[in-house]
Amino acid sequence: MLQAKLQFEVRYSYILNFQQESRKILSPYLRLANVNISNIDTSEEHIVLIFKEENYYIDARWDRLILAYEGGLDSVEEFHHITMHFFEILHKLAKLETFGKIINSILARFLIKEIEGDDKTVKREFRKKYYTSNVPSLEGEEQDFAIVIENKKDKDYTKITFGPFDADKDIPRLKLYSINPSLSSNIVEIKGLLFEALQATNSSKVDFDTFKKLYTQQRRILNSFV
Repeated sequence: MLQAKLQFEVRYSYILNFQQESRKILSPYLRLANVNISNIDTSEEHIVLIFKEENYYIDARWDRLILAYEGGLDSVEEFHHITMHFFEILHKLAKLETFGKIINSILARFLIKEIEGDDKTVKREFRKKYYTSNVPSLEGEEQDFAIVIENKKDKDYTKITFGPFDADKDIPRLKLYSINPSLSSNIVEIKGLLFEALQATNSSKVDFDTFKKLYTQQRRILNSFV
């Protein structure tokens, strides 16, 4: 499967003085990345550091820190470099006197499994393989459908959504290749299935081992669909 996007998010209780403290914490990274600031001078101000050459960005907000990568890295160990600045910033935020606690962490991946044939063939084969005869068909041509599987166990939560990939709708909906839009040419002609995989855990401590655990769990689950 082709990975179009990976997003790792750590949510924490509100940092009420985020606007003042975030600029001090993030300023050393401005020489390494482009910057975009939204909702300036409000409580919901957030700063995005864009590392365009490496196809990832870090979005810092008063209630969460987000890492989004748009590329084909596959081995979890390859993400050491991509996540390095992210965990540095998280560590600095956690040291603030006004920092409360980490609530949870979420790993989301968006992957495409290519299937030979046109859109109608993909939809027909999807229905044939995953639907039973008891699932009714709407009149006319079905435009969009998917299967959602959810599971919650202790502190972990898993959600897999998969169905026919529609480039015209799914690329803007999921903001795929927002860093380098030209890279969308890699998938715009692909016919196949889109997998939206979400893995979450409630933990007060988050580091690369947390990322590695979520990635490994999610990869094992996705492999069962291949």
